[in-house]
Amino acid sequence: MKNFKTGILSFLLFAGVLVSCTNTGTKENPVKEAERVNDQKFEKPDQKNAQLLVDAWLNGNYVMRMADTARKFVTTDDGKRLAGMITDTYMKINDRIAKMAAAKQITLPADISDQQKRKLGDIENKKAKDLDKEFANAMVREQEDAIKLYEKSAADATDSDIKSFFTATLPELHANLDMAIKSRDVLSK
Repeated sequence: MKNFKTGILSFLLFAGVLVSCTNTGTKENPVKEAERVNDQKFEKPDQKNAQLLVDAWLNGNYVMRMADTARKFVTTDDGKRLAGMITDTYMKINDRIAKMAAAKQITLPADISDQQKRKLGDIENKKAKDLDKEFANAMVREQEDAIKLYEKSAADATDSDIKSFFTATLPELHANLDMAIKSRDVLSK
């Protein structure tokens, strides 16, 4: 468990360093700031590729943080297994996104959106009895949304590396969806 927490901390620190190196220091929303910097940096086709990575990064960070937060509060073994799997998967996915963004000089947001932060706060306010089931339901929805995002991104990307990343990541997301569906079904009984 200690290695896992150290791994998450290392990842978040790496991401923070990566993002802070490109941050202009304004108080603007971190998502809008990253988009603005990328729009200034790239021509139209490359702006689209940058936006695809930004969207995947936001999705991944949000889902990873949701699973990590839920892991602290879920009470069932199925809920804990699901939270652990989702956290691990997205930590790896986001690491690949961060490395690709750095290589392609794409600015990623320093944090998730304010709306995503509010949703995370809602998790902590759920009753323990309801949290496991609601978390599993949320993970089914989030994985379905992620799969749609990655399929569309694979189709829309014009950069071959970015297109390959989205295509290659889809099996991981399908595995997460399968696990989320199984957990939801067990917890709904």
